[in-house]
Amino acid sequence: MERVSVSAGPGLITPELRTQLSELYSGRSVIGSMPPKPATVRGRVGALLIGVVRRMLFWFLPQLDRFHASIIGVVEWQAAALEKTAALVEKTQTELRKSITSERKALEQLQNRLGILEDAVRSVRADMELVVRGGEERQLAKAEAELWLETVTWRAKLEGISEEVADIRKAQERDHAELAQQTGRRSPSVRAANG
Repeated sequence: MERVSVSAGPGLITPELRTQLSELYSGRSVIGSMPPKPATVRGRVGALLIGVVRRMLFWFLPQLDRFHASIIGVVEWQAAALEKTAALVEKTQTELRKSITSERKALEQLQNRLGILEDAVRSVRADMELVVRGGEERQLAKAEAELWLETVTWRAKLEGISEEVADIRKAQERDHAELAQQTGRRSPSVRAANG
């Protein structure tokens, strides 16, 4: 099997995992091989006995080698999966940061627009209050103008009536004066005036 390059991001593939993977690779090559033997009689006898046992287990060593290869394959697959996961996490974090940044900018723009709209609403309210006040003032001015016109009209009517009364009085005084001349008496208004 080929070795997998394990270089994932921080936290997913630890140094301990890298060490264990290296030990699996080196352990695979020594399964079934003879350990180094000392140059003593005991070492030679041990090597002879190991060789006999190895021949007796001819069927077991290939199975052990396959099992070891399977374990290495699973660990390599997990390391590759962790590498892909680390890359995906890093990519997702980058996209998330970009998204958060753009969302913050959008939120700031919306807050600015909201501030502008609130200012516009305040301005419209102030304008409406002025319009309402202006409308009330116009209505009040109109009512004052109507009242003034009615007052002037009544004054004119009163002056007209006063003039008519004065004319009637003058006419009465003339009538009295004529009557008095005709009758030889003096009119009461003439008496009051001379009197």
